[in-house]
Amino acid sequence: MGFGCFKLANKLDWDGDSQLVDILDMASLYASQAYNEILKEWVIAAHIKPTFKVGDKVRVIAERKYRADKGVEHVGEIIQVDTDIAVYVVCITALGHIGMENEGKPMSLRRTGTNGILYPFEDVRPEIAKEA
Repeated sequence: MGFGCFKLANKLDWDGDSQLVDILDMASLYASQAYNEILKEWVIAAHIKPTFKVGDKVRVIAERKYRADKGVEHVGEIIQVDTDIAVYVVCITALGHIGMENEGKPMSLRRTGTNGILYPFEDVRPEIAKEA
């Protein structure tokens, strides 16, 4: 995020260097931490609880910027539940996610890749059973 802010600053004719990029990166981190702390308080106050558990198949909408499939519904598997900030990690193999397949494997046999995408509890729906 710091580099993106730096590029914007350059477009506005601001001078900067790698030290400014580092500062902007840290500012982004601090903002994210503050947001998560407030989110944790809200989750407790609102008694937010997960509907799904690890292993459940679910439907989600791709909302990633600059992707051709933005707005497309995908089926994935919940591989982690973070009850502190009310999010699921959803592994969508159609997007190339590797899920937890590396767990317990030696480094020489592990694949690189994204485990999944974070989705707020409210953005996750049950998988629709296919009709026979």
